[in-house]
Amino acid sequence: TNPSVVLKKTPQAPINKTNGIPTTSVVHANDTKIYNTEQASKILNTTAKSIQRRCKKENIEKVGRRYQITDETLKRWSNQNKPQ
Repeated sequence: TNPSVVLKKTPQAPINKTNGIPTTSVVHANDTKIYNTEQASKILNTTAKSIQRRCKKENIEKVGRRYQITDETLKRWSNQNKPQ
């Protein structure tokens, strides 16, 4: 290995003890929280792939290679999953 290159271990996001979801979600100026597909899948108790399919179907905005899922979208999706 090259001695001039130092690899730094990046710290993991702190995990919320009650629900196991990383506590580092982005908050925009209008207090809208943004979640990635993995966080959303844990909140909705489903797979990350199903979240990705929903995002693609509903044309959810992507930044880089990640979907930007808002808390309003999560609330709407969770209400759609509840039995009537």
